[in-house]
Amino acid sequence: MDMKLAQKALDKAKVALMSKPDSVFFTTVCFSLKHVWDDSIPTAQTNGLEIRYSPEFFMNLSEEERVFLLLHEVGHTIFMHVTRRGDRDPML
Repeated sequence: MDMKLAQKALDKAKVALMSKPDSVFFTTVCFSLKHVWDDSIPTAQTNGLEIRYSPEFFMNLSEEERVFLLLHEVGHTIFMHVTRRGDRDPML
């Protein structure tokens, strides 16, 4: 996987998110998180401090789907899903 190409695609998705109307809050949260490439996961995940992406999964998404993925993972952080989960199994 060409990581420079993947990083460029992620940067483009971030810019597309910023360009959406009424996205200031989501964009602010998105840019406060660390973004990490991780070959050991199947899709993407967040721990509330960083978002990890499978490069292969990310690059197989359309540009619109990449922006949605950013919003989806940021939503987990905004709604505190990681801390609210407690001891429950995250895979359920």
